[in-house]
Amino acid sequence: MTVSYSGDVANATTFGCFTTILCRWRGSIYKLIYKELLAYILTYFIVNLTYRLVMVPNSMCEQTLPSCQRWKVHRETFEALQLYCSDNLKSVPLTFLLGF
Repeated sequence: MTVSYSGDVANATTFGCFTTILCRWRGSIYKLIYKELLAYILTYFIVNLTYRLVMVPNSMCEQTLPSCQRWKVHRETFEALQLYCSDNLKSVPLTFLLGF
């Protein structure tokens, strides 16, 4: 679908025209990526809140309780996975991959 913006750009007198064109829904880049972006943001917040509100408080208890030990193991496993992903992300040229 071709959307012509030349009329809006030719009549632009201020910098605000750029935001008007950028926020136009028909033919917008946001229209193409909003579903994936919302899924990513939702997944990020679920993982983040689970770690901060469930794993951390439940692993900060007496070490003699078996449930506390299990939460501590889960937390350490999650943190190890996070470090593994962080280390391996450095070796992948992310900007290059996002170009495709």
